Order: sequence, then structure tokens, then C-alpha cells
Amino acid sequence: MNLKEWCDKNWYYLKDKIDYNWDRYSDGNVSITSILKLIVDPTFDFVMNKYKDKVEQAANEWTRIHKQAEDFHTKWSWVNEINKNFMLFHTLYWIESIWQEQTFYKEWVRWTVDAVWSNIEWKLFNIDYKNTNKHSEKYCLQLWWYKWLNGNDGMLVYGKWKLKVVEVPDYYSDLFVELKDYFFTLLKWVNSKNE
Repeated sequence: MNLKEWCDKNWYYLKDKIDYNWDRYSDGNVSITSILKLIVDPTFDFVMNKYKDKVEQAANEWTRIHKQAEDFHTKWSWVNEINKNFMLFHTLYWIESIWQEQTFYKEWVRWTVDAVWSNIEWKLFNIDYKNTNKHSEKYCLQLWWYKWLNGNDGMLVYGKWKLKVVEVPDYYSDLFVELKDYFFTLLKWVNSKNE
């Protein structure tokens, strides 16, 4: 499946230009979020426009829960509780924190991975906590970017009402390469127009 087919299947569409500030860190490296902005999710945009205050409220709550999950595993942290589903995940999968909030750079792409964990066999995983009950295929594509940056497999861990763990299938590799190439093609076109 190519990127267009994947977008069609998931009711997404691709922008045909970069219409936003892609260099959000002002260092010449593009963030994963900036590349993913090329994929438009009309359903999310509708919800964002119609219920902006509720989305912002949910985002603030998510920031709190996410920080709590990270800090729970930090030495000398004040946090003594964690989302029960995230704790269940750590227990069932024998997960141990290796590092958190580490920034990786590769081929003019950068991103800070929330957390890297190992399991009982010392296999490393990029863990991305999600406090929602709606799975987005864009999350899988985002997690594949993390694998490209640091070589670790990834897991999406949903903890809103009950634990749900999603491992990212290998076919996202081709989608990722196509999206990366598409972004840099558009960027080259934008830069040539500005010269």
C-alpha cells in the first residue's frame, strides 16, 4: 500500500504545499510533527473547530497524566501514582525505564522521544502513551518515525478507560519513506521559489 492509498483508506488527504512554519525549533532540522502536518485528518479538524475548548481541556488533562506517567519512573520524583492502565502495562510487559525525553537527530529530522523502555529480554521500545479511546493511524506512522530515528520498535499504550497496546506493523516503513521524501521535495520547491 502506498501513501495515497493509505490516506484514502483512513479518510486523510495530503497537502500539496508546506503552509506552516516547518522549522519550529529554528535549527534547520524538521520535526516529525511538521512532516506529519502534511497529512490532514478532516474528522479531527472538524472536532477541533467545533469543540476547541473541550479539545484544549482534554489536551491539558493529557499533559498532566503524561507527565505523571513519566515522573513516576524518575528517581527522586514527587509522583507516587500513575494511571492504573499504564501501571498495568508496565507490570504485564515487564517494562523498565531506560531514558525519557531524549532528542534524536537524523538526516535533517529531529524529535524528542517521550520514553524508551526495555522489557525483561532487554529489548528496547519507544513507548508513546495515549489518553484517548480513539486509535489514529497517524500515531502508528509517528511511532515508525521514532524507530527510524533510534532503531527501537514502538508501542502505543492507550489508557483512557482500559489498557490497549498497539504494536506498529512493518508496512509503515514504506509509508514513512514516501512521506519523508514528499516533505523534502516540497521543501526543496519552497526554497527554490524563495531564492
